[in-house]
Amino acid sequence: MIGEVFDLPGPTITIGRSADNDIVLCDDKVSRQHCRLVKENGSLLLEDLASSNGSYVNGRAVQRTRVFDGDKIRLGNHIFTVSITSDSADSDSVKVLPEPAPPRGTTVDVVIPGDAANFVGERLAAEHSPERMLRDLGIIYRVGNVINRVHNHDDLLKTILDLAFDATAGERGFLVLSETPGHLTVKARRFGRNYGNRSLSVSSAITEMVMDKGQAVLINDAINDQRFSSRDSVIALHLRSIMCVPLKCKDKVLGFIFIDNPVVSGAFSTDDLRLVTGIAIQAGIAIENSRLFGAIEELMFGAISALVAAVEAKDRYIKGHSDRVARVTRSIGEEMQLPYDTMKVAHLAALLHDIGKIGIAESILTKEGPLAESEKAVVREHAGRGAEILANIRDMADVARVVRHHHEFFNGDGYPDGIAGRDIPVASRIITVADACDAMTSDRPYRMRLTQETCLSEIVRCSGTQFDPEIVEAFLVCVRKSRLSGTSRRV
Repeated sequence: MIGEVFDLPGPTITIGRSADNDIVLCDDKVSRQHCRLVKENGSLLLEDLASSNGSYVNGRAVQRTRVFDGDKIRLGNHIFTVSITSDSADSDSVKVLPEPAPPRGTTVDVVIPGDAANFVGERLAAEHSPERMLRDLGIIYRVGNVINRVHNHDDLLKTILDLAFDATAGERGFLVLSETPGHLTVKARRFGRNYGNRSLSVSSAITEMVMDKGQAVLINDAINDQRFSSRDSVIALHLRSIMCVPLKCKDKVLGFIFIDNPVVSGAFSTDDLRLVTGIAIQAGIAIENSRLFGAIEELMFGAISALVAAVEAKDRYIKGHSDRVARVTRSIGEEMQLPYDTMKVAHLAALLHDIGKIGIAESILTKEGPLAESEKAVVREHAGRGAEILANIRDMADVARVVRHHHEFFNGDGYPDGIAGRDIPVASRIITVADACDAMTSDRPYRMRLTQETCLSEIVRCSGTQFDPEIVEAFLVCVRKSRLSGTSRRV
């Protein structure tokens, strides 16, 4: 059958194992009626007919998609190249040219270099067609851009697995990290539509090869590979195609990306292995950087917490106030879908918004009666003082600006500068609402806490004057969703 050309004379043809199809494939991996091809406007529309093992175009599982000249269609163990010709005899002539399926039972080990540029420039180009090389380089370039935009560690791990999984014909995928010596933890997972078994078991033989040697492994028919004949996980899951690529930073193996296909032998090519390895090289560096950044952030927030505790120790009534304001601020920011950088600044500023009170006498902060006008003036200085303290810290200019303006009013009647509307940083406008919410629902020397109903009514009443109406609406949505549960004493 190799080398045979199938002409598609009619507008619609079916392919499958049974004799009533237009193209009959004698292959137990092909369903009785596997897929349909429809000619439309010089291209083909491929529709999978709920086949058992799926239809693949250029290595990707598809339900319904257009295919064009040069595309590769894989059905079971058969690979076809689409050839669309145009001549006077038949302006819509389409041919499907079978190609030999990848060899079964082969294994490829790839040693991963530490230098991503060397790998992309030399190894990725080896044995590639120019078209495939350009495609893969484009994917790796996009991977770098995507990874660099993801800041949350858990989101980063999920994104890395999604990128690798979507670039292959995998049916199951895991991203696994070694967080403590000798212990592997699954951090992200993906399953294709043909993978009914959601088990997380992975052959220890394969993980040992990858973790110990730091090599990427491709196995085209694991169940028939003698090295795994005694491995229960391979036998029980009837694994066929397996690809396992280490996540490395320098000489340290952090974990691995594991992708398999239980129904198709030869589902992955050496080109696929090199592509996923190229993704893994960038991912390993990003994961290690994320870990280091997380450790630095943890150290920084520890220092900030100690500083805030020193301020709040002067007034027993505000213990935990800054932390609660930060949590409410974060909930509002998430509801508004603020960018990561804005959220980070808002969170830091919320924790530090009262840092300027460190220079105010305790006799004023804890006074049980109403404050005199002169005392009110001293308290109002805390916003500017806090900004001055933070402005002396490198890279804290944005946080200092937010702290300075967290008592500005939306209508311009606030302090210290009397700015209004959008001139007030959005993080400051959020903290204004969160600060007022916690202040009203907490005990103070001069009054008892207010009820939740009174607090909400007051915030709504001051919408458009003291508070930004858009932020008030986001705050109320958070309350309705109970996202502020436990973030303050009452609300």
